[in-house]
Amino acid sequence: MKGMPLVWGILLLGASACAASEFDHHFDSGRYGEALAAFEADPSLQASDQTLYRAASLHARPDDPSYDPARAVELLERLLTSHPDSPHRGEAELLIGLLTELQQAEARATQRESELIREIDRLAEESTRLEQQLDWLHTSLERQEEDREALYQVIFRITGDLRQKYQEFASLQEELERLKAIDLRSLRGGALGAEWEDLDGPTPISGSPQSANEAPSDRAGTPDR
Repeated sequence: MKGMPLVWGILLLGASACAASEFDHHFDSGRYGEALAAFEADPSLQASDQTLYRAASLHARPDDPSYDPARAVELLERLLTSHPDSPHRGEAELLIGLLTELQQAEARATQRESELIREIDRLAEESTRLEQQLDWLHTSLERQEEDREALYQVIFRITGDLRQKYQEFASLQEELERLKAIDLRSLRGGALGAEWEDLDGPTPISGSPQSANEAPSDRAGTPDR
């Protein structure tokens, strides 16, 4: 496509020789917009293969505001149909091929552009969704961290309370054991001392007579035989 401006110049030069008309006057003076306006205003001009070729060449220039490849191909095909023996036939066929290829490339580019726009929009939506999800996760993590810290504080407080209760329970057990010991000692040494001794049983007296129920064999040895 780099040589296309040169092709357009050659084609315009090839269209320079024609009979004078308002269209030709504007064309030769470089007023191409006025030339096309005159061409569209006068249908009789389309009967000339030279005029058709010139008008088509103006619509075939990509750098011109009047660029319209479809209109250029239409005029060139009309030239080939109406004037099959025109001296511009070769240039017309070449220009139709170039314009067709250009239109196809533009169509592919337009389609690809549309696909890219849709893909960009999709990626933008996906990016927004992921950003929102990331913000939600960040907030959720912060909330979880706060909840975890609060739970740790509760566990720490309960553990401290439990340790304190264990200590109080151990102290209470020691105090109960001490009180029991004091009560027992006071009861044994007080007015109930004798009763505690009776409960413990009589104290044996040394040298007391043996019970009459003891067997004689227990008092004397076995008689000689």
